[in-house]
Amino acid sequence: MDKKILLVAAGLFGLAMLLLTEPAAVSLAAFGRAATAESWAAWVQAVGSVAAILATLYVPMRERRQAKLDAEKVALMVIATELRNWLERCSEAVSETMTYALSNGARGTRHSTLEVFPFEEDLGQIAKLDHAHATALFGLIHRKNDANASVEKASNWLEEYGVIEEFCGCAPEIYMLSFEIYSAFIAELGWARRIDDEVLAGMRARAENYVRRREEFSMAKF
Repeated sequence: MDKKILLVAAGLFGLAMLLLTEPAAVSLAAFGRAATAESWAAWVQAVGSVAAILATLYVPMRERRQAKLDAEKVALMVIATELRNWLERCSEAVSETMTYALSNGARGTRHSTLEVFPFEEDLGQIAKLDHAHATALFGLIHRKNDANASVEKASNWLEEYGVIEEFCGCAPEIYMLSFEIYSAFIAELGWARRIDDEVLAGMRARAENYVRRREEFSMAKF
């Protein structure tokens, strides 16, 4: 939009200059002999004024657009950093829960709820992003909430280790969805990935196994 304004302003200014030249004046006189020199001068002045106004509008519009782009980039940086930290805590929660299960509760810590995303508590950062980025993050929040609901539902009819198994399946699935968004964001920012390859491979394997078991269970019901 700001480029269009600049082009229109430049065009009007050029037209005003053209009208002031002698050849143009002759042509215009031939085109409309009833027009006086004063009326043409006033018309040229009006065109020049409009061009000046449009040129004046262009600068603040360009500055606002740049400010919006800068705010969007900073928001992307903040959320990418928060996602990376969340991914680390999520993998730690799964590892601690598996240690708890394998040691019969002697070691580790049992987790049954995925943490809230930091950007979920203050949606102001998401609001600064474009539609595609915001849609991806809101979708991720809902998927995480669905996973927590699934674990809570499992606790109503499964024993402790069944609930642990559900958590250690849901969590890696959300982890991988979060990782995909994180990867897209850091690629856009030109940042290096800060996720351990071994941890990533383990979470991917658990997520794939969980999805496969869920699909098999759904097919068995029919």
